[in-house]
Amino acid sequence: MGLSQERFNVRTEIGLSAAVFVGVTELENGYGVVGNGVNPTDSGNYTPLYFTRFSLEGDFVDRKMYFPESGFNLITYESGLSFLSEENKYSCIGYKHDGSNPSEGFLASFDEEGDTIQIIYYSSPYIGNVGASTIAPVGLSPSNNPDNSLFISSNILNTEAGGTGGDFYIQRMSPEGEILWEYICLLYTSPSPRDLSTS
Repeated sequence: MGLSQERFNVRTEIGLSAAVFVGVTELENGYGVVGNGVNPTDSGNYTPLYFTRFSLEGDFVDRKMYFPESGFNLITYESGLSFLSEENKYSCIGYKHDGSNPSEGFLASFDEEGDTIQIIYYSSPYIGNVGASTIAPVGLSPSNNPDNSLFISSNILNTEAGGTGGDFYIQRMSPEGEILWEYICLLYTSPSPRDLSTS
């Protein structure tokens, strides 16, 4: 006897002209989803960071949108949503975008109700040294150390070269946002030390 699967659709109007879901996690009494959406207004489009809650049965509960100070958006495309610790609760990472070049990374932490506990901005001092101004956080994980520190990994892209580069940046951060240590893996620059030309 074969197994059958019931298919169903649950649709909810969210009031955004476009939306990207990037992470879901289990809450104590349901599920939380984080993402970005384009919010059209009379003065232009804004891209809020939002936190949506669903019940244990998958019913929509509420959505909270976060618009930081005017002039930039918080973009979180790849990070997902993770439970980090009792202090940070549910967190995601992304970058601060002012409409031209993204420059700083951020860590946003939410409680069970979807309210922000904190938003920490960070940047590598290395970025200014090479003319690159884009930090693109892609990974977030808690440390096993008793200090509740966490690890964030990022790509660093050179905006002067059209957003290319790809140097790798990893940092260990305290729950308060202090960088405890950082490591940067640099790509070869021109001329490459591995240039094997015979001319």
